[in-house]
Amino acid sequence: MNYRGIFVFNQSFYYLLVFVVALTQTTACSTTSPPPLNKPLVDITGNSLSVKPKPLKKYTRSDDLTLVLTFSGGGTRAAAFTYGVLKQLRDTKLGSKYANKRLLDEVDVISSVSGGSFTAAYYGLF
Repeated sequence: MNYRGIFVFNQSFYYLLVFVVALTQTTACSTTSPPPLNKPLVDITGNSLSVKPKPLKKYTRSDDLTLVLTFSGGGTRAAAFTYGVLKQLRDTKLGSKYANKRLLDEVDVISSVSGGSFTAAYYGLF
C-alpha cells in the first residue's frame, strides 16, 4: 500500500476540486447587477440641492525651493515625532528673500505610512 495521505482520491477528483476552488476564487467579488446610481437631490419645489465645491485657496509657493517630507510608521511614537517636525517647520522662518514665510508653508509633497499618516492627514485637512 502506497498512500500519499489519509484520503485517497482519483485524479479526476483533484481536477474537479481545483476547478471548483478556482471558480469560487475568481467569482467571489463579482456581481451581475448594475452599480447603484445616486439620484440628484431636489427640494419640494424641484430645485437642485447639489453641493458645489468651493475653489481651493491659491498658495504661492516659491519655484526655487522644493520641500518633500516623508514620515515613517511606528504608531504613537511616529505620530508624536511627525508632530514635532511639523511644529518646528512652522516655527522656522525663511529669510527676506521669501517674504518671511514659514518653512511649513513651502511644503510641496508629504508621503507617510502608518503612524506618521495621522499627523500628515491633519496637515492636509488644515
